[in-house]
Amino acid sequence: MQAHSFQMSPETRPLGRRPSGLTLLPRGRSSSAASAISSSPPVLSFKELQRLSAMKTELFGFGGWLASTLLYVLFLVWAYVPDSTLQAYGMTYFPSKHWALAIPSMIVISYIFSIVTYFAMNLLSTPPLESYATMFDVHSVFLTDDHVDAHVEAATPPISDIPIMQVNQLQLLDD
Repeated sequence: MQAHSFQMSPETRPLGRRPSGLTLLPRGRSSSAASAISSSPPVLSFKELQRLSAMKTELFGFGGWLASTLLYVLFLVWAYVPDSTLQAYGMTYFPSKHWALAIPSMIVISYIFSIVTYFAMNLLSTPPLESYATMFDVHSVFLTDDHVDAHVEAATPPISDIPIMQVNQLQLLDD
């Protein structure tokens, strides 16, 4: 038995996925133009790529907003509508109303706990007030003497640390 192969014209082929070799061209283009178009992918500029990325982000954001709004409305209906009314509309399987108060309470308590834990970790990671590390450490960069004079009007000195003794001299002993 011999296999017959034939190629369908674009007008007679069924709807669906296009064959990989078939390229639709505007009227007036030749087949040589078709091979040139199908062989090279479209080149998009940076602004076009940026806009496509922004559109994708906007669509995901809008979809997330719609989904969260729908879930919030469903939560409010479940929390505030009496069970008998929900059962009359055919909603017979839903969690206990206890969770309508318990879950938001757990979320708020977890948020407060995370803030307190964050501040506690920051306090534990700093040296005590009596430590010399509060005045200088291995990362300290000190100013030279020509940048310390407060009365000299020059360019802004580089970012650096001023030793505590010089700060006290400038603030307290200057007449």
